[in-house]
Amino acid sequence: MDKFLEESLKNCRLFKGVSGQDVDRILSAAFPVHHVCQPGEVLVEAGDVSDRFGLVLSGVLTASRPLTTGEEHLIDLYEQGDYFGLENAATKGKQSPVRITALERTDVVTFYLDHLLVGISEETLKDNIIAILANNNIRKLYKIDILSRAGLRERVLTYLQLRAAKEGAQTFRIGMTQEHLAQFLAVNRSALSKELNDMRREGLIDFKKDQFTLKDTH
Repeated sequence: MDKFLEESLKNCRLFKGVSGQDVDRILSAAFPVHHVCQPGEVLVEAGDVSDRFGLVLSGVLTASRPLTTGEEHLIDLYEQGDYFGLENAATKGKQSPVRITALERTDVVTFYLDHLLVGISEETLKDNIIAILANNNIRKLYKIDILSRAGLRERVLTYLQLRAAKEGAQTFRIGMTQEHLAQFLAVNRSALSKELNDMRREGLIDFKKDQFTLKDTH
C-alpha cells in the first residue's frame, strides 16, 4: 500500500483511537482499494448491490436519485474526509438507493465492510462506525430542514447558514455549481440564479462561482 495512503487511512475518523498495529491488522482483512475517479464517473448506480463503502481522500462526490423526468435530485455531497455507501453496506440487502458520481477529479478508497468487522473485537472501531452513521443521519436531518422551508430564499439562506456553521466562517466554498445547488435545493435553476442575484443586490450575500459570503445584516 502507498505510504501516503496508509498514513491517510491511519489518521481518518474510521480508525480514530485504534492503535497502528491494529489498523494494519484490520486493513489486511478489509482489502482497501484506492481509485482516482474522473469528473462524471459513476462509482455506484442506484439499485446496485455492494458490500463496499468508501472514504473521500480528495475531491467531491455527489449522491443523487434519478427522476422519472430524466433529471436528478441531488441528495448529498461527499467531500474530503466524508464516507459514502456505509449505510447501505450495513443493511442486509446492501442495495444502494442513490447514484454516486464524481463531480470533479476525486480520490477515494473503498473497503469491504463485512471483512472489516470479521473477527474484529476492537470496540473503538465499532464505536467509530456508529458515530459515522449517526453523523450521516444528522446530515440528512439538515437536508430535511432545508427542504421544509416554504420559499426559495428561505431554502437558500438555511443552506448557506448551515454551511457557514460547518466551515466556521462567513466566507466558504460550497463545492458545487449553481446547477447542482438547484438540484440539491429541489428548485428551478433559473429561479435560483435570479434569487441569488437579488440577494446579492440586497446585500444579503456575495458570491463568485462556488464561493459564498454571508453578509452581516444587523
